[in-house]
Amino acid sequence: MSGALSDNGAAILQNDMHLKLRVPNIWFRMQIRYGEDEQSRSRYAHQVTGVSLPGVPLVVAGSNGKVAWGYTNSYGDFSDVIVLEQERPGSYLTAHGEVPLETVYETIDVKGAPAQRVAIEKTIWGPVARSGADGRKFVLKWLAHDVTQAINLGILGLERTETVADAIGVAHHARLPSQNILLVDSGGNLAWTIIGAIPKRVGCDGDEPVSFADGSCSWQGYLSAEEYPLLMNPADGRLWTANNRVASGEMLRRIGNGGYDLGARAKQIRDALFARDSFAEGDFLAIALDDRGLLLERWKAHLEQLLADESAAQDDLAKALLVQLRSEKDLRARRDSVAYRVVRTYRYLLRDALFMAWLAAAYDAQPDLQIGSLSNQWEGVLWEVIQKKPAHLLPAPFASWREFEREVLKTSLHSLGIDSRERLAQVTWGARNRAAIQHPLSPFIPLLGKFLDAPIEAIDGDVNMPRVAGPSFGASERMVVSPGHEERAILHMPGGQSGHPLSPYYLAGHEAWVKGEATPFLPQVAQHELKLVPEVRP
Repeated sequence: MSGALSDNGAAILQNDMHLKLRVPNIWFRMQIRYGEDEQSRSRYAHQVTGVSLPGVPLVVAGSNGKVAWGYTNSYGDFSDVIVLEQERPGSYLTAHGEVPLETVYETIDVKGAPAQRVAIEKTIWGPVARSGADGRKFVLKWLAHDVTQAINLGILGLERTETVADAIGVAHHARLPSQNILLVDSGGNLAWTIIGAIPKRVGCDGDEPVSFADGSCSWQGYLSAEEYPLLMNPADGRLWTANNRVASGEMLRRIGNGGYDLGARAKQIRDALFARDSFAEGDFLAIALDDRGLLLERWKAHLEQLLADESAAQDDLAKALLVQLRSEKDLRARRDSVAYRVVRTYRYLLRDALFMAWLAAAYDAQPDLQIGSLSNQWEGVLWEVIQKKPAHLLPAPFASWREFEREVLKTSLHSLGIDSRERLAQVTWGARNRAAIQHPLSPFIPLLGKFLDAPIEAIDGDVNMPRVAGPSFGASERMVVSPGHEERAILHMPGGQSGHPLSPYYLAGHEAWVKGEATPFLPQVAQHELKLVPEVRP
């Protein structure tokens, strides 16, 4: 949010990147100070604080005292599946005529068995990924295969930027996996754009497999800086991204749809940003730790109505469940919540039962099909069907929607092991949502696990809310910073700073991440200076 809404005049950024969690953590806390500032007679001209990847010579996300930056996955579409047109085996058609397929061989060593030699066919667009049931071949054209555009160290330029406008220029020329980047500065400015390359598609939108053979559909390089989507200093002074769709019209066409997340989390963040007109860092941390299950509130009400309508036929367990649901007024993904876990389980089982019935032919062809792999936007379809209850969409052999929903509820309780009032009270969200943050060696050397792994404990949060938290997935860092006021900034990290299990810093800070306690952004441990000394030769 802009400086007009902060208590210090500088803009404020909150960023938490959701990744697989492990110890040591994927991120490494770092502060870099260098250069002598002659004008202000300060010892250091540049000070950059944030998180890096071990071995990478830069701060990936953080603040340089004047500009701060962070990312979310853009879920743009940066790959295409191409139908390979072949008139004869061993070659394929292009806009410039017929071209021979290139074949490269890779050898994979297999423990306890002979090495496997794998042939990979390549085209001018990329490797042949697979063949269809009809024998057609499909090619994967992916931005990451282009070594000139996939990655560079361009984000080093962010370390010396002084304004959001400067940082936008750096972002549009930096190369890394194409992400949303949010930028704020000490002058109160803020902006959103995409950092990383964006393919320039011509003649197609990339939504379906197409042929590139006649040249009518192609990638004609990449977008120039002037063509990038950009939103700077919106009138309301607020910007937010949560893996949701952030653009429409022409800009959406340029970015593409790579499987955007449901907008429930983004809506919850947006509403919190508009709930007040003045913020400090602690207020942003509170938004990041919001574990209200607002998306499931209507499902809770629906389940209560289902139970209440069947009052004459209720058994003791159903009555106890209705009492429990009504007793938890606010549905939250808290470790002690029973209602949240029951409602969540019911919604997912209802989804699976319906989609498996509707898409029976697809499941026959691909038994391990996951609804989420088709779309993350199934919530709207599911809710509308449950509200309207169209007869032609009722799965067999049920005679009514009421009968079907009651059976889903019965199955939900059975899957949770709820067979009595006493057992109902034990089935809390925390009993399922337990941190399982392991060291890479732990599964292979089980006896060392208790010494290497983070504590196994119940944690608050879930998907579709700001506080994203699962057993081994969630906020890999949580940062709140206002450039120029880093002494007030906050940084959370699961695990700790050190990779050595005997170090006092191995799990230092982990408990604060679990509890959501404010911890300092700036280093609180001994600092090490790197002194460059001219080489002296005898």
